[in-house]
Amino acid sequence: MRSVCGLAGAYQLTYHDPAGVERWRLAIPNGVTVQGADHYNDVLFGGTPPVGSWRLGVISDAGFDRLRATDTHASHPGWVEFQAVLGGTRPEWNPATSASGRKASAAPAAIQITAAGAVRGVFLASRPTAGDVAAAGVLFSTAVADAARDVEAGGVLSVSYTIAGG
Repeated sequence: MRSVCGLAGAYQLTYHDPAGVERWRLAIPNGVTVQGADHYNDVLFGGTPPVGSWRLGVISDAGFDRLRATDTHASHPGWVEFQAVLGGTRPEWNPATSASGRKASAAPAAIQITAAGAVRGVFLASRPTAGDVAAAGVLFSTAVADAARDVEAGGVLSVSYTIAGG
């Protein structure tokens, strides 16, 4: 029997304006970066310690060009992080226990927006500070929508993530 193991996932985003009204909802498939796949393999088969907590970040539409499989936490030409988030902190991804080969959010992470702008996508990284591009960080996955979506100061972007091997 031949088996192929690949990682695939999707982000679910829901944006509520400052009055709590849902303005848009998206499901976006993600790509696992080469850096993310290397980290996955090193943790499973190489003795590298796992990341303590994964963090969700937001990709800005400002200057967006494209995502690349070779994007890393330290270097991702073609996009920048949307940093107008409460406390300048990427919220923690809180996954539930794995089931049926899938690992999904136990509950959506709430990202509170502090300034108006346009967002293009999301990512999963190992460091907590918005805008941090330290070489020690790991950029696991990225996902972008087909077009920018507007956000306002006081709005909340809720993000859920699911990853599966298959």
